[in-house]
Amino acid sequence: MVKLSGKRKNLYQVRVNTRIDADGYPVYDVAGCFPDRVSAEIALAEYNKAPYDPNDRKKLFSEVFASWYHWK
Repeated sequence: MVKLSGKRKNLYQVRVNTRIDADGYPVYDVAGCFPDRVSAEIALAEYNKAPYDPNDRKKLFSEVFASWYHWK
């Protein structure tokens, strides 16, 4: 969780370290932006309880359905 600079509506951002790049630096995926620290900490705790891939939010419905159909 990091505090973003400037005057913003959602000041806190929850970042998740998902992998390491070729140079050994962490690569972060954004789990969401939140207006206050408490809600950001709650979101981070929920993520830690049941991790998910933040990039799944960018999938189309047809991609989600195809992966579900393959699983089923």
